[in-house]
Amino acid sequence: MRTNAVVLLQAMHTEAAEPVAAALSSLPPDALSQINFVACDNPSNFLKERLHEVCPNLQMVSLDPVHLAFAWEYSTWKKRTAGSRALRAVLSKLSQRDPARGADAWGEVYHGSSAFELTAAEEVYRDNIRHSSMPIQTARRILKDMDYSTPFAQRLHFIQALAALSAAHADEASKIAPGPNRKVRELLWGAASADRLEWYLNNTRARHCMKSSHHSMLHVGTSSNEALHREINAWFRETQQIHQATLKLKLFILQHAKLLSHNAAMYHHTSSQHSQATVLARAASLPAWTLQQWRAWCPEKTLGTIPPKADLPLHRERQSQQEKVRTAESQGSRQGKLTGKVKRTPFSLERRQGLRRGGVRPTIHKRPAAAEKTSRGACSS
Repeated sequence: MRTNAVVLLQAMHTEAAEPVAAALSSLPPDALSQINFVACDNPSNFLKERLHEVCPNLQMVSLDPVHLAFAWEYSTWKKRTAGSRALRAVLSKLSQRDPARGADAWGEVYHGSSAFELTAAEEVYRDNIRHSSMPIQTARRILKDMDYSTPFAQRLHFIQALAALSAAHADEASKIAPGPNRKVRELLWGAASADRLEWYLNNTRARHCMKSSHHSMLHVGTSSNEALHREINAWFRETQQIHQATLKLKLFILQHAKLLSHNAAMYHHTSSQHSQATVLARAASLPAWTLQQWRAWCPEKTLGTIPPKADLPLHRERQSQQEKVRTAESQGSRQGKLTGKVKRTPFSLERRQGLRRGGVRPTIHKRPAAAEKTSRGACSS
């Protein structure tokens, strides 16, 4: 969304094309008709076709440029370094706009069917990325003289910038990113392939297809979505297990809070900038019903005709899920008793030493008292 409004928030177990399209289909048709551009971290022709079925006015799908910087920072324990800052500056050129040029200046929109092969010069610079073989002085000069306020004129310049990064920050580029489990320079080399270059350039094409007035609140790639993920993770940090119905309810509450604060900030401007929590607290302090609604509800309470409880679908769904969990747990415990198998945990293992705190105490078999007296009498005689 251009204004970063959270219009849909659902829990999904996969990022495949069909579930994503099915989730988007839950939006009203008027909202789906307004979707023109989509940014993701795994674009494909199949995804574009599935999204076009539910979004009739979809023009293009682009590859998020921020994820490449994330992969670089994975190798440095998610800390920004000189190399990652330089990479973010280079990737920011994909989201810049040149008023003197149109979207057709970067060729036709790429939909994943076929991409132009790399030229000989592009292959040379791409090989420099993989081996960090560009001369260090040349690499530093390219990064220093680069204008980061304008987009790349052609994809050769983007490959050249990645080659300069790989050489100027060779120590960082040789580290292994834990997520992809590959060296950073290999990730940069993969980003310079023909098809991924075209997906990246779709960001520049999309920017030039929009009005200049729409760029003020437009995020870069999926950065706003990643920020929302961070907020959700912080909200569920203390949650270990949760029912699906409860998860849906909490996500609905979070989406409502985001929309409430967003709507208040959009249509009721403040004299100074405030945090989302402050705006949400002010917006939520307004009464939930009008005076007429309150007066109509009060006589029902006084006359004793209390209205029945509301029919909550998520409550019924949660009750059925709780029953399924109880049934599964009872069947599992019964099966364990029949087979004699006990799950091994630090608290169920038998102690081997007296100093061990956890575990189950070993069973000590003592001799009967009568047998002990008999043995003592036999010894004394």
